[in-house]
Amino acid sequence: EGTLSAKSIDVALARLEVAEFGAVIAGLRWDREHGEATDWGFVTERLDLATAMREWVQPWLAGLGFPEWHASGHARFSAEWAAGGLRRFYAGLEDAALADNTGYLALDGVNAQIPWDAEAPTDAEIGVAAGRIGDLPLAGFSLPLRLGGSEATVKGLVAPMLDGRFLIDSLRLAKSQSGWHGEFEGGIDGVSMPKLSRALKLPAMAGSLTARVPRIAYEQGVLRLDGALSIEVFDGGIIVHQLRLIDPFGKGRRFVADVTARNLDLGMLTRTFAFGAIEGRFDADLRDLEMQGWKPLRFDARIVSSEGDYPRSLSLGALKDITALGETGSPERLARLPERSGFSFGYSRIGFGCALKNGVCLLEGVEREGDGVVLMRGSGMPSVSIIGYNRHIDWEALVARIREVIAGRPGVVIE
Repeated sequence: EGTLSAKSIDVALARLEVAEFGAVIAGLRWDREHGEATDWGFVTERLDLATAMREWVQPWLAGLGFPEWHASGHARFSAEWAAGGLRRFYAGLEDAALADNTGYLALDGVNAQIPWDAEAPTDAEIGVAAGRIGDLPLAGFSLPLRLGGSEATVKGLVAPMLDGRFLIDSLRLAKSQSGWHGEFEGGIDGVSMPKLSRALKLPAMAGSLTARVPRIAYEQGVLRLDGALSIEVFDGGIIVHQLRLIDPFGKGRRFVADVTARNLDLGMLTRTFAFGAIEGRFDADLRDLEMQGWKPLRFDARIVSSEGDYPRSLSLGALKDITALGETGSPERLARLPERSGFSFGYSRIGFGCALKNGVCLLEGVEREGDGVVLMRGSGMPSVSIIGYNRHIDWEALVARIREVIAGRPGVVIE
């Protein structure tokens, strides 16, 4: 329904119905002299969200620089355009499921009323029944979202995560001429390490995790941590600094960081990962770490015994496991030396360095000895030192052998 004149076409009512999708009701004023729409608007009935996301919303999000999303459920939309710009927009979601194209972030049971107005800030009502960040599950929560102009803010979000909480103290996203940029402050509070370990498919770790993120900034496709992320684990401290996540919403996201660990308990670490027992303390420095898909592309790592007076020993099982890492023969053909309860070896220093580049690890130790590097210098009687002679190690082969040893496959005979 509408009118036609020499200057304009005025569509008072247009209704389009698409099978298995829904219906849209729209209006339009077309300036015939300039060949453009001066005003338009639409409101939908209840739509299939998967089709709406694919056909309507995703092309619009792509134009704004957002990543691709997949959706199911139902939705309602409305929009109003006037004076050369979008004036109002509304999105309503009913029992929706949303996930980014990498599968890293997923939300289920989403019900939302999201209004946007170019003239004044608006508050959205968003409820989520369950969700997931990577492999970490989230319980139900409400998202306090405020929209204003080209800016979105979230403050005071508390989402149950396992038996703890995921917190967003402040989240801000804004669009400028250079693209999207934003800031984040929050963290994780009181998450059980045994439950976290199971969720991440890692060996069970004791204790709880509380990590505060001082500030994360997003600009030009890079998430950057301002300050340091501090984590207490294995009775010591780990600090992550210079952390950056490149292309965080893409399939090729890369993680770059420096990591410093001090005074970690070797006994707790080796018991956690089903390695032969080693008692002592160690420090670690991991520089220029770059990972893609949780696989390291490069790093320069150094692990050494901590300074101080503390018990330093390793079991016969640990000695076999360490030796097995350098064995090139088939584990099935290797016999194990019988264990003797309570028997252990003393050491004065342990040191291991690996500079990874192009899939090859260049090995370093606490000192050189002939053609090899000393990885452990023994002490006491009997005294056993561990020396590596192959300084160039294939990284994938080393990781595979570590998995074999942790899985309890046979080690080597020590003569």
